[in-house]
Amino acid sequence: MPVKYLFLIIICISLKGCFADDLEERQVESIKIEFNEILNISNHNVQGVDDLLLGAPHQTITDVESNIYTLDSQQKMIFKFDSTGNFIGTYGKEGKGPGEFQSVNGMLINDDNQLMVLDFPSQRYTVFNDDRSIDTNMLENPYARFKPIINSNHLLLPWVENGKIIHSYDLEKNEITNRFIDVENVLQTDEEYERRLLSQNTGSLLSLSEDRIVFTPIHYNGNIFVYDKVDGHWEASEHLSGYRQIDQTFTIHETIGKPHKRAQTIIPQSNSIIGIELNSWSIGLFNLNDDKFAHVSFSNGLEGGQINLVIEIFDSDKGELEKFTTTDQFSFTSLPEHEQVPVWMDHNEHLYIADRRSEPSIRKFELSW
Repeated sequence: MPVKYLFLIIICISLKGCFADDLEERQVESIKIEFNEILNISNHNVQGVDDLLLGAPHQTITDVESNIYTLDSQQKMIFKFDSTGNFIGTYGKEGKGPGEFQSVNGMLINDDNQLMVLDFPSQRYTVFNDDRSIDTNMLENPYARFKPIINSNHLLLPWVENGKIIHSYDLEKNEITNRFIDVENVLQTDEEYERRLLSQNTGSLLSLSEDRIVFTPIHYNGNIFVYDKVDGHWEASEHLSGYRQIDQTFTIHETIGKPHKRAQTIIPQSNSIIGIELNSWSIGLFNLNDDKFAHVSFSNGLEGGQINLVIEIFDSDKGELEKFTTTDQFSFTSLPEHEQVPVWMDHNEHLYIADRRSEPSIRKFELSW
């Protein structure tokens, strides 16, 4: 056998071994799981309490004691329940005064286990103390209208401005001290409408530790971006691969008169309407126990295929996908009254679903892998 052919064979065998190792790292099979409903929070939880009604529960978070905070988007009021659904009290209401909200753009639990609410139309955030007193603070930039996270003594605010996606807001200095994640680094196409999509929705952000965060854009393509804090500044570190790589994360529909029925993002034009249909979109990133975190997303088949809920569990220490599941048990449609949308996952892997069907409620599910 000629030497050049032997040389080629050796290269091919070596490459095959390398590629096989890479494939083995990604070969994580889908696991079928059961969703066991353990709690349903609706009007029956607050009946007889000061004539309160839970009209449109949606945004939901939990604190370190597993208390549940649910925003009623109709009343701009936050309801608090204990882990078993017993009603504890409310925070705020619609208005412009102290402790009131024009809009709730984010609910957080700070390092002191206190509820922090961001209201960007009012250009402020409010901290509700344990004694029910409030601290109201003005925000420098009122345009960050997406769900932020807290990291150390900074709010990390997602919105697109000056080519950056994340803006670090120092709560002591009351100013933005750092901007990071270049828009160019997360774009998947040359489409100008992709930039508009990011401007309107941004994506999901999570603080794993004081020095590490993860981010994925709203149109999830299977990559979770990791950023580490180095000398006080956030720098790109690596990316984690999810359950599959998705080549076409969105479809553009141009219509006249009314938007495409499957479009989630609408961009009006002079003579038409651009509708962006997401084929894969991120719902949120959530910290779990044992140095794990979850990514929850929806994925649909092209040309009107079935929409599936996807739950991925990542090992933070190993930096890899541990397991995932897909299910069509929960639906997402263009009609809000038909939706069953995931809104939160707590440290114990309990999934919270905002059910907007007959009687709006927040349903809590235990996942059995």
